[in-house]
Amino acid sequence: QGVCGEQATESGWCAKGSVGVVVAVLTRRVLIAGSIAHISRSGACPTVIAIGSTSINQATKSIIIARRYLLEDGINFSCVPEERPDMGR
Repeated sequence: QGVCGEQATESGWCAKGSVGVVVAVLTRRVLIAGSIAHISRSGACPTVIAIGSTSINQATKSIIIARRYLLEDGINFSCVPEERPDMGR
C-alpha cells in the first residue's frame, strides 16, 4: 500500500522519473486516488502497480476517482494499461 518510489524504480516496475503506487486487495480506493492525484499535481508520472484481478479492479476504480479529483483542478490525464508477465512471479 502507498507510494513505493525508489524501490519500484530499482526493481524495474517504474520508469525513471515516475513514482510507483502499489495497490493491494485491501487498499482503500480513495487513498490510492489521493496518491495518484498528488503525484500528478506535483508534475511526476504515477505508475500504478496491481497484481491479481481484485487488485486490478481496485486500481481501476482508484484511477477513475483520481481523474475526478484532477478534473476539478482542470487537469486531465490518460491511462495506458500494460501487462507485465514477470510481475506475478
